[in-house]
Amino acid sequence: MTQEGDYHEKFTHALEKVLPSLGLGTAAMLGMYFLDVSRLVRHARVVYGGALAVSLLPLVFLHSHYCTYYIALAAALSPLAYALWLYSFRNKGWKGFLLTILGGGFLAVVCCLTPGISKLMMLLFSGLVLTLYAAGRDWFGVGRWKGVAAALAVVFGLLAVLFFAGYLNSFLHRVIIALHPEQDRLVRGYSGYMGWVLKMFWRDVPPLRSVIGEAAMSVNAGARVFGAGQEMRPIDFSHDFLPASLAAAWGWVPLALLLAAVAALLLWLLVKGLRQSYLPGHFVVLAVVLTLGFQTLFSAALNFGFVLFSASLPLVVGNFQTILNMTLIGLALSVFRGNSIAREEPEKPLSQKKRLRIRFEYQ
Repeated sequence: MTQEGDYHEKFTHALEKVLPSLGLGTAAMLGMYFLDVSRLVRHARVVYGGALAVSLLPLVFLHSHYCTYYIALAAALSPLAYALWLYSFRNKGWKGFLLTILGGGFLAVVCCLTPGISKLMMLLFSGLVLTLYAAGRDWFGVGRWKGVAAALAVVFGLLAVLFFAGYLNSFLHRVIIALHPEQDRLVRGYSGYMGWVLKMFWRDVPPLRSVIGEAAMSVNAGARVFGAGQEMRPIDFSHDFLPASLAAAWGWVPLALLLAAVAALLLWLLVKGLRQSYLPGHFVVLAVVLTLGFQTLFSAALNFGFVLFSASLPLVVGNFQTILNMTLIGLALSVFRGNSIAREEPEKPLSQKKRLRIRFEYQ
């Protein structure tokens, strides 16, 4: 079979796997679209507790392989759970701020149980943006600059702890290897080798035709050789290197159009979401955009040679992650639909104190 025929066969096989996911994802998206998001906001702490329970129950009832996979999928919803948890402590002062950070720490522990660190990085970056956004609007009621300074102090404090514990040095070393994989491609194994292969691959990718030669074979075989250490077999279209496989089959122009379409969708969701009059809707849409945005960013970095951790491109992978992504989009769309319906619960009016007035008159 020719190389072009092999690409088309892989694409057909991938399409057969994607269509069921798209069907289930469409049903989930429609279901979330007709959901009243204000109910999630009113029961934000219950939703947060449920998210923790759903993430931790597999540790008891499932085997190790399925357990880590299930937790990884549940961890993808951690930014949304954190956003609802954070909003539930609006106007609660410093106590609310501390409980918000503590709740984020529990979610981070759950993300640490996953085999990769992409979910943890997504939670940390999304959580930082959400916390700074809330502090900048003085949602905690402690003052804008005080809230922002406290959030940044938590970040720098965490970095200091990681530095003295030695974890930060190891992570920075991995970043250097990911930036310059050609310097250590054999010593570092999978990360260094695949980063070097991908950088060599992108030098020869044409605009609108399939790649031929050793570079394309390396992209489609290198990950399995160094990842599994067994037989050489091509990367499936449903794996993390789908963008590189797409470029190998059709050139970089279709890939650029696909990434532009995903970026345009996220930008539209963000702009429209921040214009909503329903204030908690800002947070829900922002959490959804950050989740999908960091997935897209991490996937693009991986496929362009920055092999730091695994990540899949949203909406096009064709597995349960696609269903989760479409569910999140449906939730964001429900904010737009319910903007005229969902309202924040009005604050209770201040109780009027009865006063005894004594009036003296002199004649």
